Amino acid sequence: MQTPVTVPNLLADIDTARQTLAEALRESDPERQRTLALIAQAAGQIAQAEAQWLSTTVG
Repeated sequence: MQTPVTVPNLLADIDTARQTLAEALRESDPERQRTLALIAQAAGQIAQAEAQWLSTTVG
């Protein structure tokens, strides 16, 4: 059985998205920049899903 999403999970995924996006902005190789941006986008989408789940269970 999976454990429920927690606020620390959400915060960690938001932080991952921010850090990866910042790394993408510093990257000079266009392909690596694109890959990092996609990873940041995925982390952001996970965080969004977690936030939605939390809002339905807490609220």
